[in-house]
Formats: sequence, C-alpha cells, structure tokens
Amino acid sequence: MNRSPVSHRLSHAVLAALACTALAPWPATAQDGTVLTLGTVQARAIAERALPARAVFSSVDIIGGDLLQQQKVDHSWELLMNAPGVQVTQFKMGTDAGRFSFRGFNGEGRINAVKLLIDGIPSNDNAGGMPYLDAVFPLDISAIEIVRGTNDARYGLHAIAGDVNVLTRQGGNDGQLSVTVGSFGTRDVQVAKGFENGAWSQNYFIGWRGADGERDHADGTQRSFAGKWFYTDPDGRWRTGLTSRYYKNTALEAGYLSYAEVHANPNQSPAYARDDRSERETLQTALHLDGALGSDGSWSAKAYQNDYRNQRWVTFTAGGAQQERFNDETHRGLILTTTWRPSTALAEFVLDAGVDGQWQDNTARRFRTVARERQATLRDWDFDLDTRGAYVQAVIRPTQALKIVPAYRVDHIEGDFHNVATTSHAPVYDYGLIKQPKLSVSYDLASNTVAYANWGRTFQIGSGNGAYRTQAGNLSPSINEGWETGLKWAPSHGLQTRVAYWEQRASDEVATILGVNGSVGSNE
Repeated sequence: MNRSPVSHRLSHAVLAALACTALAPWPATAQDGTVLTLGTVQARAIAERALPARAVFSSVDIIGGDLLQQQKVDHSWELLMNAPGVQVTQFKMGTDAGRFSFRGFNGEGRINAVKLLIDGIPSNDNAGGMPYLDAVFPLDISAIEIVRGTNDARYGLHAIAGDVNVLTRQGGNDGQLSVTVGSFGTRDVQVAKGFENGAWSQNYFIGWRGADGERDHADGTQRSFAGKWFYTDPDGRWRTGLTSRYYKNTALEAGYLSYAEVHANPNQSPAYARDDRSERETLQTALHLDGALGSDGSWSAKAYQNDYRNQRWVTFTAGGAQQERFNDETHRGLILTTTWRPSTALAEFVLDAGVDGQWQDNTARRFRTVARERQATLRDWDFDLDTRGAYVQAVIRPTQALKIVPAYRVDHIEGDFHNVATTSHAPVYDYGLIKQPKLSVSYDLASNTVAYANWGRTFQIGSGNGAYRTQAGNLSPSINEGWETGLKWAPSHGLQTRVAYWEQRASDEVATILGVNGSVGSNE
C-alpha cells in the first residue's frame, strides 16, 4: 500500500451540477430550508433536544424509512442508490461487496471520503471503509440522513466530502416481519419489534440472508442481531440507553475475470479462485445519555466500542499467488455535545459545541497462502491511532429569512506504528492542530424558494501505515477546501427541486495506491 502526498495545490478538483426532484408521500411535508426529503420521516424523541442537521446545514437529503424498509437488497449500501448524486461502487467479492460515496470521490478504496454513522456512532474502519453498514438491514432503518459538503463541523476524520447517519428504529410497540425468496437462491428473513411501556422502551431486530450469488462460487450467508434498551426520566429531564448490534458474514469469492471472460460467460468463476473466501464479524456497543440544561440548554454523551474482524483469502490473477488478508480493529470513542438556545432579540440564535475522541487498536496481517494454508508472512502490522477533536458552531437568524451558520473545528492526531516483521516503530506524522473554519448562509427569496451557499475545510490523513513516519520527512494533513451555491424550490406540496453548483480542491492529497505491498511516501 503506497501513500502518496501531493505537493501542488490542485490534486483533486470536482465541478458538477446537481438537479433533483423529490416526490414525497402525502403524509410528508416539504422540509424547511434547503433539505430534500424523500418519503416519510418519523419524529424521534432524541431530535427534540439535539440540533438536527436539517436545521443547520444547507445540502442535506433525508430518505424516510417507508421507502427503505420495503426494498429488497443484498447489502444495505445499495439503499443509497435512492439518494440523488450518490455513487455506489459494487465489488461483490465475498464480504467486501461494495461502498458508496459522493462529491466526485468513489468507493474503490483510494480515498474513502464519507463519514458513516449509525445512530450517531462513528462507523468507519481505519481506512474509512464501511463494514458496519451491512449489519443494518433495511427493515430496521427509520431514516438515512445525508450531509454533503465541507461545512459540517461535527465530525473530523473521514468527513472529507460529508457524512451519512443511518437512523434505526427506536421506541414504539409495532413490529414487522419480512420473508423473501428470490432469484439466485436468495432467502431473506427480517424481524423488527418494539416494546414501549411507560419510561422503558426496547427494540429488537433479527436478520438472516442467504444467497447463491449471481456467479458461480459466490454463496454467502449474513446474520444480524440488534437490541436497544432505553429509560426516559418521567419528568423528561434526561434519558439513558444501551445499544448493541452484532453481524457475521461468511461468503465464497467468485474471483476476477478478464474482459474477454466476462463477455464469454459473466457468471463463471475462474478455477484459480476455487479456494477464495472470506469471513467478517462486527460488533457495535454504545451507551447513550442526554438531558436538559435548564430551560434553554441540552447535552448529550455517547461512549462506544466498535469491533471489526475480517479474514479474506483472495487470488487476483491466474498467475498470482493466493493471499490471506486479516484485519482486526477495536475502536473506542467518546462524544460529548451541548446546545444552548437563549432568548434574544434575533429571530433565532442557537450555539452548539462538542468534543470527541477515538482510540483505535488495529492489526493488519497478510500471508502468502496455498489453498488457505500459510506459506510466508507478507505484512504484520500493529498500530494505534488516536484522534481528538472539538467544534463550535452557531445558527444565527437576524431575520426570519436569513440564516447564517459560522463554525470552527480543530482535530489532533496521535499514534504509534509497529511493524512486527521488522521490529520497527514509527510515530504518527506531526500534523499539529488541524484547523477547519466553515460557513453556511441561506436566504428565503419567497415562501417556496431558498438560495444558499456554503464554504468549509475538511482534512485527510493516510490509512494503515500511511499516517506514520515510516520514511524521512514529515507530511502535512491534506486540506480539502470546498464551496457550493444553490437554489431550492418547492412549488407544491410533495414536490421539491434543488439545483446546486459545487467545487472542491485538495492540497497535499494522500491516497492509497491499491495492489502494492508495503508503504512509501512520494510527491506526485
């Protein structure tokens, strides 16, 4: 794996125009401001205190659970195809089935540019991938919230182009069962049930999906179990809860085909891939606590642990050797936020601030194998990556029509890398304080028309050994600077249209060069 820092200013530029129309069911009304809403979004108790993204940021899409729960997909990242301007990259190789991205980035692994959250819990692996998303089956999703651009101050690492928060069922006494039998030997069972009685609420989900796959030697079985247990103070002053989600996927790998082989028989599996397969396990556990601060304020705290384990045997070409790729990651984190809504002469004033930290303990190993038997060690890495960040932002409405959102975020990175095979150690690059100013503005031109603009900075660092001083010299963080201007028009009930122009540039860009063992740093 190579990490390539780019010394010149224009290393990644994107110019695009986005026009999208959303037709919502009758129960849904057009969101205020610049948000596009697809489907019906149910209110959540937690949204009463927290400052929702749709009230702050200017390029937000929300997909309601009524559109998502009825869809039949092999993997939940496919649900993002419902959102305008989202690119879905399909691999469908064992457990590494696919990813999504937007704003000109792709999900192929060079730069994974989207911060993923599940119920507000960070859910990327060290490289920015999204292995935890497969654990959330469609029937358990209440909404997906997409924030594009560089102006969201709440998140640091991996939020290069924006963030996506997958919200799951919470509360209620309803239940749903979905049983599906389909082509390619697909069998799918999903059960979701809520129990709510007074101050207590419980939610459970069980999912099982098996399929033979579209190609030979592509069988896979996925299992997911989730539970939520919450208690709300009878006076409504505070709430606490525990959430947990377990997922396991075992799958065969069909192997890679040449262009000629695809045309001859796209469903075939080459003979050299007969011993390729993979297994993935994830576990997310989180404690939640939030409450009121007097009559004008609120606070929220989340402590979590993410466990990710992936073991893959893969052969890329007929003449190549099989590799075993093993990753074992444990990420622990803490998020604290507070929101203050004082009474002022302004139409609205809200001050929002937060601090967060994540402590990663990662292992990455690779072996040359024959029929899944280890022959030689290619990689043996143990590395820690610790991130700490803080932000402050304000929502200011001098008049009802004008909204201004200034924000500022700083992040700091620490860590240590140990190459077990060579017994060498390396500290993380001295990135210093990574400073990220941001600004959003919107103005209501009419009752159904809003003009908006935003600007901000986000950052990248290397993944794997690319964040550590394994070579002479020091790397700076890659700063992504982006801006956007647009217009949202809601001419009638249920019809929303947004047109936007945006641009994003990166300096000192860092990207993974796929298919290379080891790491070097160079300018290009």
